[in-house]
Amino acid sequence: MKISKMVVIDFTATWFGPCKNMDPNINDFAAKYTDVEFVKIDVDKLVDVALEYEVQAMSTFVLMKEREGH
Repeated sequence: MKISKMVVIDFTATWFGPCKNMDPNINDFAAKYTDVEFVKIDVDKLVDVALEYEVQAMSTFVLMKEREGH
């Protein structure tokens, strides 16, 4: 049986107030759901990644489920 892991990607910008306001909530979720990997991506630093995921507004959250061995 293969184990699956949930990944939550938080696309954010340091200059955008609502993104800063979400930080405590995301940190609480990360502490509570230790079996989920939380990743934060700054859209200004990783523009290509934000474009690849078609981020058009912030905050944008992408949830993915990765399978072990893939």
